[in-house]
Amino acid sequence: MSHVSRWLARGGLAVAFAASTAAAQAAEPISFLFDGHGTLSFAPCPVPSPTCAIATVSGVADDWAGMTSPIPGNWEVHVSRTLDLAAMTYVGTFAFADTGAGGNNLHGSVSGSWVVLTPGQTTGLNIFTVEGGSGIFSGTTGYGQSTTYGIGALGGYVESGIFNLTPVPEPATALLLGAGVLAFGAVRRRRN
Repeated sequence: MSHVSRWLARGGLAVAFAASTAAAQAAEPISFLFDGHGTLSFAPCPVPSPTCAIATVSGVADDWAGMTSPIPGNWEVHVSRTLDLAAMTYVGTFAFADTGAGGNNLHGSVSGSWVVLTPGQTTGLNIFTVEGGSGIFSGTTGYGQSTTYGIGALGGYVESGIFNLTPVPEPATALLLGAGVLAFGAVRRRRN
């Protein structure tokens, strides 16, 4: 291998390594805490059943101090759940829609359960599976959970929770990292 070829190979290796390192650092996990409140509405299931109901949640959520990185807050929250009134469980979908210009949205599925504290008051545990997002959450997946307190007579709720999100590497990042590994291997092989 000529002197110029070695320097070109090393330069390519350095560029690939620096770019893949920067991409890996940009892909740090994101955790944030949030509080929310809003209203609940109920409707019968499409196939009428005494143990089934549809619950729709409309509200707002804000991030709060204690998060690992600053997250632009203020989301409109929309949740649609199919309730099993006999088992006191539910499954459904959720969306956190950014009210600002950033478009930092989250969406996915949600499941949970609830218990009756007193007539008209409930508490529930919600488990979120984040399937995607946009803005700073583009290409993220993860999970979250929250505790909800509902006041049925008023049709309202308050909520506190946390999301833990992991960026999914983009194909270009994976290719760049692979190119860096291959270049490193080629330089080592030629050196030996």
